[in-house]
Amino acid sequence: MSNVVMATTVMVTLLLLMPLFAYTPNVVLAAIIIAAVVGLVDVPAACNIWKLDKVDFLVCLSSFLGVVFVSVQQGLAIAGQVSTETCISTRKLKESLGSSSLPLKPPLTSPTPLI
Repeated sequence: MSNVVMATTVMVTLLLLMPLFAYTPNVVLAAIIIAAVVGLVDVPAACNIWKLDKVDFLVCLSSFLGVVFVSVQQGLAIAGQVSTETCISTRKLKESLGSSSLPLKPPLTSPTPLI
């Protein structure tokens, strides 16, 4: 029931107050949106990602910039592409260095007597 009341209130408010925003410049509306979006950005989490893994930070930054400057769908597509490319390049680098799933050192075992 509360959803119906809330939806009705929003509709009535939009119908009555939208004519007041008709003469508001787009710059003011953009400033309102930017002020609302600033609270959505979690800078300490981004700093933590930077400290933990630079490649993950690159994916985070590419998705953020793609969403802000292009669109949500394109930004997520850019982030997916960057993530895929980094996974492929990391795998190729490991293969070229000869890294495998085998351990680098043999496990420590007790020597067997030669009797």
